Amino acid sequence: MDFLDYQTFALDEANAKDYDLPEPASRLPIKSQQSSKDLDKDFSMPRLANAELDAEGTENLQDKMQKYASLSLSALSLKRLPPQSSMENPVVSQGTSLGEKTLEQLVQNGEKTIDNTDALLSKRLSRILDAHHRNTLQCDTQLRRSFKVLEDNQDRLHFNSKTLVRPDFVGSLARNSLRSNLESELLKSHLMILDDIQPIVRRIKRLSEPVQNIHQMGDALLKQGEMAHDETKTYMDTVYILQNALLKHRLKKRILVMLRDKLTLNQVEEDALINSNVGPEFFEVMKKLMRLKETATYLLALPNPKAGTVLMEQTNAKIEKANKRIFNYLVDFLYDLQSASKTFGERAFSSNDKPLITFQQGMLYLSNDLPIFNEFIKRVVKARSQIVLDDFLSQFDVSSAKASRPIIISAHDPVRYLGDVLAHVHSLIVDEADFMDSMFKFQNWNIQDTPTSILQENREFLNGLSISLLNETFGPVENSIRIRLEQIIRFEDDPIINFEIYELLALYQMMFIKYGLRPDSNLILQLINLRNTSSSKILTGLTKILDDANITQNLEKELLPAEWLVKYLAKLCELLTKFEKSGSVKDSETLIDSNFLKEALACLITEKLPEYHKSKFPQARKEKEVKKHLLLSEINCIDLIKTRMLPYRETIFSKGDRHLVYENIDSHLQASTKSLIGLETKSLLEKLGLDLYSNLFNMIFPVESVQDELDYDMYLPVLENPIMQRDTIRSNVHIKLNDFLPILLSDIQDNLLFHIVSPKIADHISTECLSCLSKFYKVFRQVLLKLYPENHEDIDTILNFSEEEFDTLIGLN
Repeated sequence: MDFLDYQTFALDEANAKDYDLPEPASRLPIKSQQSSKDLDKDFSMPRLANAELDAEGTENLQDKMQKYASLSLSALSLKRLPPQSSMENPVVSQGTSLGEKTLEQLVQNGEKTIDNTDALLSKRLSRILDAHHRNTLQCDTQLRRSFKVLEDNQDRLHFNSKTLVRPDFVGSLARNSLRSNLESELLKSHLMILDDIQPIVRRIKRLSEPVQNIHQMGDALLKQGEMAHDETKTYMDTVYILQNALLKHRLKKRILVMLRDKLTLNQVEEDALINSNVGPEFFEVMKKLMRLKETATYLLALPNPKAGTVLMEQTNAKIEKANKRIFNYLVDFLYDLQSASKTFGERAFSSNDKPLITFQQGMLYLSNDLPIFNEFIKRVVKARSQIVLDDFLSQFDVSSAKASRPIIISAHDPVRYLGDVLAHVHSLIVDEADFMDSMFKFQNWNIQDTPTSILQENREFLNGLSISLLNETFGPVENSIRIRLEQIIRFEDDPIINFEIYELLALYQMMFIKYGLRPDSNLILQLINLRNTSSSKILTGLTKILDDANITQNLEKELLPAEWLVKYLAKLCELLTKFEKSGSVKDSETLIDSNFLKEALACLITEKLPEYHKSKFPQARKEKEVKKHLLLSEINCIDLIKTRMLPYRETIFSKGDRHLVYENIDSHLQASTKSLIGLETKSLLEKLGLDLYSNLFNMIFPVESVQDELDYDMYLPVLENPIMQRDTIRSNVHIKLNDFLPILLSDIQDNLLFHIVSPKIADHISTECLSCLSKFYKVFRQVLLKLYPENHEDIDTILNFSEEEFDTLIGLN
């Protein structure tokens, strides 16, 4: 605490109330002694110049300071200190013997020589240490802030906290010099602030005198003005009037000059409009004319529209002349481009090509004059149509040197010829679409700062200009294209080739629309008509195959399907397979619909097959065996049709009402099978001698409807019929039953099943026939047992096969 100044604590000494503060108990026997001021009266620092402080060069600073202190203390005269009254301090009463003691003895006995200054310091320390009993929050906060500032500026103030707390002389010296260092830094900062303010102060001092002079002159003038105010008032009013008049004339002049510059063209602009080339300078004049025209429309709304009318007439006349120049420039540009394309080929323009930008900008300005613009569009369409037509026809000229690979009609491959023609047309459309897009598609609508009025009025029209020109260009060419395509389609009868042509036309129709042709354009409509022709000729070709087939000749005795039917179904299946692979979902309802399938299949079953079987089996109505052969042939034919159509049941026949066609085929097959089953069952009953009894029983109640024994009672009235006598039954049934029943199964296989192609149908027919036969035999035998309950043995001898034996012999388990 050596850096604390006692004066700091002594400032409030007069106002302090020492008796209010508790003092801590002193560890030292501090007594009131003589003040140290008496010691300083005759004290003088010893002269140490002659002292041998540097006698030993090895001594350090600390040793030197100790030696200096011991010399200083030895020089003190302690005789002037009064003797102590108490016997507790014998050292003080010895007088001069104190100066002869060593420094160590003085330090050990220093507690007994404390003066009044130490007592004052003890009181002050007790006050400081007792400060926690008082409300010193603000002082603590300030002290803490001060230490914080001191810690933050430690490097700038060049002090070391470790040095400050050292107990030796170096720490004491650092603590004593801390305040002076802080004051020095504070002075330096103040000097820096004064240096910064000094130029401002000098300037203020320099300008203060002129400003004061101006204030004095102003005050003098105000005093003089007040004296001469009445005399000069008249003259000042006149001056103000003249100034206002001059200002009005200047405003009028400026307005007239602005109107002249805004509503008229200067000589340079007039010359550029008439004589300069069509380019940026020319379009700047056109832009100004458009603004003049827009301004004239506003002037027409004035009460006196004469100025607007005159300006409108003049502006329209100039715009008309400029549009004619633009028209001539566009036509020349187009013809130059066409002539260059004949020599060097089509030129491709980039989006930042300057000639192209000038051309498009001319188109934008010319679009305001519709008659001239339409005339230019007609010339463009005519020129481009002629180029496209010449290029198209040149591919069919074998002698032309332009066509390196001419398109030649091939009778063996008409689809390839049509594909080559359509591919060439597609290349022409692509090239023309690229040309139209590069020339007439405005990518940047703010091209060359074009007036917004043109863009707002004509944007929609100009936006589709390239597509419109493309469609109009191919308008005159579509007739030549149609003739080249139609000459093949009209004379082609093969349904497969017609289907391929149909798919080819559909493909290129989609591609043409993709590259810009509208769906309602003439070329697309012609392709649609040709597609309809091809689709109609598909069915016509199939029908022609049936018509050309001579179904009444070369009639074989075999019951297999006819050769003409096999060929027809092969062609139809090939067509359906191509249609299935093509994935033509949209055309599925128009190309191969229910009507198409009815014409191709239903009519085949209901018309062609009956005609064929009638000519092949003319005695079918008279002879049962011929009728059986007819049914066998019919089943084989219909089964062949159903089998060939089976792969398409889940695809083609599953959509719309086309499943009805397939169900119709299946119903015809089931009807023919049922007829054959009935005919064969009747034939077997006849061979077994049971045909009369079967007819008799079925007349009373259908045998196949019998369910239990109660139904047998319905046949009891048959006993009245003579054929139901036992002897008659024995003569009609017994011999035939025993002769034919063992060979019945082989007879069915040889005469019936052998001629059926489908094993499934053959097995079905055999099973149904034998089941009907077995059921009747069971019913017939049970009825006889009921009719003759007392003659069961006789009945067993007539029908000597039990029901189980009968089923075993005919192959039913």
